Amino acid sequence: MAQSANGKVIPLGDHPRARARLSPKESADVLTGCRELALERIAHALSGMLDRVEDDLFDLADKSVDREAQNAYLEARTQAREKRAAIEDTFKRHFVDFFNQRMKGDAPVRAVEPEAVFGLWR
Repeated sequence: MAQSANGKVIPLGDHPRARARLSPKESADVLTGCRELALERIAHALSGMLDRVEDDLFDLADKSVDREAQNAYLEARTQAREKRAAIEDTFKRHFVDFFNQRMKGDAPVRAVEPEAVFGLWR
């Protein structure tokens, strides 16, 4: 292994692990770790967004002078609360399925039809 003039720096390319390829299991473990980290962070962001949606709908209802509009905002907030777990679970499932298919080299997954998403609200 080559060392620099001061003996403290070793070029990473000279390290044996830098020249070795990852085994299939090591590669799968790295990809799984990346998928889980991405899922955790994106799910956390989705949860925060849904919290804000509920708060915003309440604020809109509170500020509304029209009783009909107020009721519509409160009903939307109720629906958001009731469907929250389904929205989060569906998102996580689609994320993992899409990630896994792409890592296998499968063709891109067809986008979810809007009717499937909006069906959660019915």
